[in-house]
Amino acid sequence: MLLNAIVHTDTQPARVQITSEVHNGFVEISLADNGPGLPAEEIAILLGTQDVEPLKHGKGLGLWLVYLIVFLSGGMINVEDAEGQGTVICIKLPRVEASSSALD
Repeated sequence: MLLNAIVHTDTQPARVQITSEVHNGFVEISLADNGPGLPAEEIAILLGTQDVEPLKHGKGLGLWLVYLIVFLSGGMINVEDAEGQGTVICIKLPRVEASSSALD
């Protein structure tokens, strides 16, 4: 998502701000950019509200991959899009405590 925010902007210099917070059992990662905003079709992919169809599938695999990873991890995605003013994508993932066996 970071690379997409930088590569697909028409605003120079490209600015991306990443923040993270831990609260209520979730890790929340927020990515805000100053790009042109996401098309509605791309937002639908991130939110999982668009079915895959031959003529409706987005511009690439990156956003589908983000959606699948977050969904399969039990997380949620929120997109705030202000046309021409940038996009804020917030990903919430359940916090998991690391065990010593997972680190071996």
